[in-house]
Amino acid sequence: MKKRLLISLLLLCTVISVCACSPKKDDKGSGTAKNSSKNDVSSKNDASSKNESSSEAKTDSNDLPDGYVVSRLTGNAVKKEIGNRTPIAVMINNIKDAIPQSGISYADVLFEAYAEGGITRLTALYEDYENIPKIGSIRSCRTYYLYFAKEFEASYFHYGQSSYALDDLAKPEMRALSLMGAYSKYCYRSTDKEAPHNVYTTGADLKAAVEASGMSTAYPAGYKSPLKFTDKKEITLNNGVDCSYFAPGFNYNKAYFTYDADSKLYKRFQFDAPHIDIDNGDQLAFKNILVKFVGGEPWPNGTPNYDNTGSGEGIFITDGKAIDIRWEKTSETGATRYYYSNGEDVVLNKGKTYICYVEDDTKEYVVIN
Repeated sequence: MKKRLLISLLLLCTVISVCACSPKKDDKGSGTAKNSSKNDVSSKNDASSKNESSSEAKTDSNDLPDGYVVSRLTGNAVKKEIGNRTPIAVMINNIKDAIPQSGISYADVLFEAYAEGGITRLTALYEDYENIPKIGSIRSCRTYYLYFAKEFEASYFHYGQSSYALDDLAKPEMRALSLMGAYSKYCYRSTDKEAPHNVYTTGADLKAAVEASGMSTAYPAGYKSPLKFTDKKEITLNNGVDCSYFAPGFNYNKAYFTYDADSKLYKRFQFDAPHIDIDNGDQLAFKNILVKFVGGEPWPNGTPNYDNTGSGEGIFITDGKAIDIRWEKTSETGATRYYYSNGEDVVLNKGKTYICYVEDDTKEYVVIN
């Protein structure tokens, strides 16, 4: 702990010039931000961390119009029929041959982790999705993506899977729908890319697939989302370190984010260029970033097999600041909880959230400037 605090103090005292490009392979960060204390987080209206979700989305805000509830994915006001319906999760191909992607800018939450060979894959969570014209390309499942989607009670769409994921995919409670198998009629292959990087679908098709599956789209009684949002003014990480640049250390796509002070969003880059949704030209941008440092032994073929339960360190980034946090997950199908060092819940600002797994033994490659 003393070492982490020393590194954090050094970060505060060091001015680092960062160009608008991704970090080289030998660039190293501390893998840490700054530990929180009792007064690390503030809001002009004293935002409470006790805004846990239930099976009914919140409706008690004075700012909500009639017929609206608070989104479990963004904290923003959404129509009741959208906010009280479970979301969908789609496995998104992130190899260079599949770039640019379609429909990814509509995602409310985006999850990234290594899939194989140092290549990352994405899980995109959508709450209001039926009008998205094109989503993809879509690739195969790994177990930790499936369990991530389960934290949000999402209907999980994939095209193929690792053999190690078969047993988990077969469990009804995992809400998995295979676009290679029983639900193949709800996707198609495009002609602008070569297989296996050309499987796409539409929001309307995914809605139809969920309906055809017969699975409930109502949240289970007592459900609590892993994400908690301020219900007042924006929160401020008072004692966090400045963070105008963040890179999780993924070497293949060289992903990184730069903070835009005007929009108060972190804009995403990868493969030495802005990360763009080809269908609307929008660059991916996020209000919140959550980093989970994770362990786990890979499967015999090298496929990652990250720990699905336990606890560990992490980082929370929002509004130009970063701070050290901790995470805890007590059951395989339960939700991750995020805490400041004083034990209080991490409360996010309203908006889209990017979440990534960073392996414990690579945290030194995380860059925060």
